[in-house]
Amino acid sequence: MSDDDVLSVRPGAGPAGGLLLRVRYRPGAAQRLATATGAHLGEQLAVLLESRVWSLARTQSPIGRGDSLTIGTSAMGADAERLVAQIRSRWPPR
Repeated sequence: MSDDDVLSVRPGAGPAGGLLLRVRYRPGAAQRLATATGAHLGEQLAVLLESRVWSLARTQSPIGRGDSLTIGTSAMGADAERLVAQIRSRWPPR
């Protein structure tokens, strides 16, 4: 999935204080994401923002059956604030 697939990103705080991202994406992206993650069940999936890994999880089932997903990250404090500022400057696209 690329930036062009993303319709919106809403940041929030997770229970452990890390940054949560609710990502809404285009329908075509949902199908590609479900196909890709379904073909790699049990393998690790990395979420990159600014070319840095913020989340790493083992896929248990295909992702992308709906129109959005929630990603938990390790970003906290100043890192989280910087990422939120960048996200808000990018999405929604102008």
